[in-house]
Order: sequence, then structure tokens, then C-alpha cells
Amino acid sequence: MKKQNFIVTLLFVCIFSACSNDDDIITEPEKKTTLITKLERLIDDQKVPFSTFAYDNNNQLTEIVYKEYDTDSKNFYKTSTYKFTRNGKTARVNLTDVYHNDNDRQETDTYDFKYDDNGNVIEWVVYALDGITKEEIYTITWNNGNLTKLTKLWVEENENETYDVIYDANGNIQPVTVESFHQGIPSYTTYKSVYTFSVNTSKNVNFFSLLPQECILLTIEAEYLILSRNRNEVITYTIDSQSKTYTSSDKTTVEREFTSKETFAYAFKYDSNGLPTEVIESSTEFVKHIDHVYPENNWEHTYGPSLQDAIYPIFIQK
Repeated sequence: MKKQNFIVTLLFVCIFSACSNDDDIITEPEKKTTLITKLERLIDDQKVPFSTFAYDNNNQLTEIVYKEYDTDSKNFYKTSTYKFTRNGKTARVNLTDVYHNDNDRQETDTYDFKYDDNGNVIEWVVYALDGITKEEIYTITWNNGNLTKLTKLWVEENENETYDVIYDANGNIQPVTVESFHQGIPSYTTYKSVYTFSVNTSKNVNFFSLLPQECILLTIEAEYLILSRNRNEVITYTIDSQSKTYTSSDKTTVEREFTSKETFAYAFKYDSNGLPTEVIESSTEFVKHIDHVYPENNWEHTYGPSLQDAIYPIFIQK
């Protein structure tokens, strides 16, 4: 009888200990993946979808549908559908543009992407209409998840631009300077642009980083891929540009100068999960043209400030 009580007691202790050990195990919450599925635009005081995104089981893009709106006719005049065919670390993208204001006329384009082991784009190729001839090649360098260099090559002209990206101690991007030139006959033109970002260091969310890299390259501009790598919320994005055209490549006599300063300002609203629900973009631009040969052609003008866009993103978390 005592032996039976001992066994029962022992079983009780073992069961209690097992339960206690289970209770002591701390399970880290599973990290969720945030995917953007739709972008809506405010048109005539109504939110209207203009971009949708589809993904495969690996959360990789399979399709982007992008619509362009005509404010005069109040209709979507063009639908662009990007379809992705993936093969390991590469993807072929076939674009079909349908022009609804021209009897649904269609045009097609082709693009190629290459990726690193982390899924970052390391090369983007833009093809000519024949789908074979390479027109532009973008090469992107990453270091520990940070974009450190972006190079554009215009194949036929054999001209390129390089963006060297340096981060500050907070993980935000310092001003990026890009310089290039074009050799004419006999003229010679130099180009210089400085890209500057101001951020809200109290907000650790960058809306543009939530957009797929392919979406930025295909539907916005390559420079926004750099903007998207800021750690904090981007408040303003400024482009200071200057070009000088000389009479010859010795650059002794300037014929014309053109300068511009364009600033995009952003305001955001967020949901309870810290995801942006509203993106308001406004812009101002100052441009100035100086003609050293015919000074009567000099002019300057300021545009804005004006509301560029009101965008409402929709996300899912998996």
C-alpha cells in the first residue's frame, strides 16, 4: 500500500514538474511579413485603387497592375500589367500597356531582374521594344543589407551615372552627389545633381521601404530606391540640379546654364500597428536658365507649392 502511494506521488511530481517546465519556456512571437497589396489615390474626393500587387507563397511579387488617371476626362486612360516569371535568383518581367483612350491599343516591354541571397535587386535590365537589345542596365551594390552604390548605364551611348550612398550613425542617407557629362559635336555638357533627404528620427517607419524594390524601379524612379533605404520617416526629398553647356570639351567658354531645385514634402498618418495609412506629397520647384550668348533668353520661374498626390496604402501581415 505504501509502495502504491509512493508511485502515485512520484507520478504527480513528474507531471507537475513537466507542466512547470513548459510554463517556463518563453516563446518569441513569430515575426510577421508586411506586404503591400493595394495603393489607392484620392480622385474627386474618393479613394480609387490605382495599383495592386500579387505574391506567391514565398511572398515574392508575381504581378503589379498600375493604372494612370486623366484628370480632364476623369477616366483611367492606361493600364499597365507587369507579370513576373521567376527562376531562382532571376526574374523576367513582361509588361503590357493597354491604352483605353485609343481603342485599347496595346504595347509591350521586357525587363530582367537579378537578386542576391537576401532577395535584394542587384541588376535591372531595360530592353528595347524588340525584347533583345539592352537599352539600360542598373547595377546595385549591397553591404549588410544597406544599398551602397547604384550605377546606371545607357548602353548605346555608353554613358553612365554612379550614386555612392553613405549612411550616418542613425542609418539615414547623407546627401548623394552625381556627376556626368555628354560629349556633343562640338559642344560639351556637364551635369551635377545632389539628392538630399530630411527625416523624422522619432519615427522608425519609412513608407518607401515597404514598397517592393521592383515596384519602385518599374513604376517610380531608381532614385527612390535610394530614398527607401533611410531608416526613419522621410519628410522631404530635394534634388538640386545644374547643367553647363560649353562650346567645346576644353570647358573654357560656357554657352548656357540651367539650374533647378525641386523639393518633395511628405506627411503621413499611421494605424495602430504603425503602418502608414495616408501619404500626402506636395512639391515646389525653382528653375533658372542663363544664356550667355543670347541674354534676352534668360528666364527663371517658381512652381508650387502644389499638392502632388494623396495616396492610401493597404497592407496585409502574414
